[in-house]
Amino acid sequence: MNTSIMANVKKALIGENKDLVDPYVQVAFAGQKGKTSIQKSSYEPLWNEQIIFTEMFPPLCKRIKIQIRDSDKVNDMAIGTHFIDLRKISNEGDKGFLPTFGPAWVNMYGSTRNYTLMDEHQELNEGLGEGVSFRARLLLGLAVEILDTTNPEINSSTEVQVEQATAVAD
Repeated sequence: MNTSIMANVKKALIGENKDLVDPYVQVAFAGQKGKTSIQKSSYEPLWNEQIIFTEMFPPLCKRIKIQIRDSDKVNDMAIGTHFIDLRKISNEGDKGFLPTFGPAWVNMYGSTRNYTLMDEHQELNEGLGEGVSFRARLLLGLAVEILDTTNPEINSSTEVQVEQATAVAD
């Protein structure tokens, strides 16, 4: 279906023209979720934010789920999903190393862009199958720090925090 027809249908239904997406990044790890700020009406968002999880190490969870999502008044939709397997970016044992990744570009894949009201292949955007169409790319990095929880100045809260980060040159 033509994108301009879909924009007019959506405008008639909810009273707004929304050709662009309102993207944000959501990261899920060890039962917790954190998300960046929402970039309104953008196809080229720039966040420069870091999402901080405080978790016991070694974690029981073995992968991190990263999604780019489109914020909507009714229902946020996944644009693309990527999983990072912690076993592939770390090594256990005496000569092991903590999980480390990037900064590197990560490609996100999902369903084809068919501009219908109901996407019959939405599960591909959610990461429940292997996506068939390029949807986005995300420059991201991952680092693990061991905290000294005996130090009273160290915040060992288990709440997910989001902070500004310095830009990474691509």
